[in-house]
Amino acid sequence: MVMRLMEPYLREGRNVNMDDVFTSLPLVNKLIDKNTSLVGAVNKTRLELPPSACNQSQAELFSTTVQKHDKATLTVYREKPRKNVCILSTNHLTVAIGGDTKRKPETLAHYNRRNVGVDKMARQFTVKWGTRRWPVAVFYNLFDLAAINAHVLFTQCTSKTTPRRDFIMDLAWELRENHTSAKTKAAAAAKEAAKAAPPPSRAPIQLPNWKRTQCQVKPQCARNQAHESCAQCHRFVCGSCTHKCSKLCTDCGSEQ
Repeated sequence: MVMRLMEPYLREGRNVNMDDVFTSLPLVNKLIDKNTSLVGAVNKTRLELPPSACNQSQAELFSTTVQKHDKATLTVYREKPRKNVCILSTNHLTVAIGGDTKRKPETLAHYNRRNVGVDKMARQFTVKWGTRRWPVAVFYNLFDLAAINAHVLFTQCTSKTTPRRDFIMDLAWELRENHTSAKTKAAAAAKEAAKAAPPPSRAPIQLPNWKRTQCQVKPQCARNQAHESCAQCHRFVCGSCTHKCSKLCTDCGSEQ
């Protein structure tokens, strides 16, 4: 996947930074053949990693060990009492050690400076919101990366230097208009279909005298057993949910 993504930029003497998910010695050799250097963190589960790089339990805090293999340089830095950081680089023939208290090697400083490009761009204009559901967090991250990729493609295809903030705002309004228009059309179509459809039958459902069902009016009535249905909505209604009307004699009823 890395070679496919890097295809437009190979053979130009560029340098690529990557996470420990992708960094491996076979990939280093492929990039060297394409005149491309690499600086990346190495996962300690990689089989090509020497055992001495993983077993640094006796190493001093903030100490650095440098090992070489052909054109690749492996830097093992003791960052914490029980944590080593492995950096593989083909861009550094020699590794200088920083003069500060943590004595960080040059390869690690280079990696820290360059590896936050996409993350920084995603945090600058983001749609992320506080959530504890990981699918929502993944969706937010995909949305941010899609906006960045869309801006890059727009710039390359149109040769326009539109600020990313303005581009994202225009993109959001365009997506909103498409969604709103589609929703309006769907509502109008459903309304027309409802008008064209024949009216539903309003005949009340009659149950046999011996059969009963649950009340469908109020959940607070504990779903009492009901036999009769409402004359208007035709839902089954129990005695406690029935609206009581005053009784009229035949003379008064005939006058109405």
